[in-house]
Amino acid sequence: MFTGGSDVLNADRVLIVAKKEFIGNLVSRKFFLLLLLLSLAVGIGAFDGINEYYNALELYKSGNDQIFQIPPTPVIIFGNITENLGYYGFGAIVAIALGFNLISGERESGSLKSLLSHPVYRDEVINGKALGGIISLIFAETIVFVIIFALMLLGGIVPDINSLGKICVIWFLILLFLIANFSLALMASAVCKSSSGALIISLFILFVVSYLLPVAGPELLSHLVLGDEPKTVYLADGSDMSASELQYYQDLRIEYLNQKMAMNDAFSVFSIQRVFSGLTEPFTRTTSYLYRLNMAGGDNLNLLAEEPSVYEILGDVWLKISALVMFPVIFFGIAYVRFMRLDLR
Repeated sequence: MFTGGSDVLNADRVLIVAKKEFIGNLVSRKFFLLLLLLSLAVGIGAFDGINEYYNALELYKSGNDQIFQIPPTPVIIFGNITENLGYYGFGAIVAIALGFNLISGERESGSLKSLLSHPVYRDEVINGKALGGIISLIFAETIVFVIIFALMLLGGIVPDINSLGKICVIWFLILLFLIANFSLALMASAVCKSSSGALIISLFILFVVSYLLPVAGPELLSHLVLGDEPKTVYLADGSDMSASELQYYQDLRIEYLNQKMAMNDAFSVFSIQRVFSGLTEPFTRTTSYLYRLNMAGGDNLNLLAEEPSVYEILGDVWLKISALVMFPVIFFGIAYVRFMRLDLR
């Protein structure tokens, strides 16, 4: 039996396993339902985004927007789409549902032992299955993006070169987000003996990492390290505080809030959802992004009058992209090691 690791990875055998996995997904009812769910989530977001784009366009034409003088672009449409996939979790659900039984399901049916009895190594199996799943995600995402462009064209919305470049980056970021959650499910599938256990573990890790830890972690740590939030102390006799005393308490509170915000940012690195939202917002919610830059830069008022290019935004968020890439690398690394040591007796 070719069950060990190979000295030289055979790309042909990896592609054969990937092709088998991809075709198996295409003809399965589960993949059709997941594609339908993804299309509904993206389609609803696209309809909301188109309405938001036209409202922003009317506001810009009327001249009532006194802060931002940037003409709205079709990239606004993808704001609701990325929120549906990331913040509301539909993208995570689709990716996890695609990968939670990738290994555990075959262990339960006994087909994994049969597969490894053929001239194929374990590393080729795990790499082929992961590649087949990723190709399936690319196929599904491409279909829904074709639907989005069709809706945009039907609405008379044609993106320019800059907007088209941002849309391509958004496509890539969504793919990374889906792959990260798929890798999480693949890891759980390699660790657990049953598909039901893998699904429960995947959803539990997703909840803890993406929602519980970024919310409860900073609150608990700030309470233990920073203590209670400073409040203005009023004099017992009811007289007013001096300006210097009032400023002192205000500075204390600002420092406390800044330290708490830094803790929030640190814990957000562990959240796939928050990293993804932080990456897509500069592209889809450009006015909010520029406003934060203006607040941080103080006198950079020119930022409010110019649409940033793709390269300018990428230069600002490349660290978050690296963080998003690390999730699938870590999850797949654990799945790979576990699968290589799997006892199939």
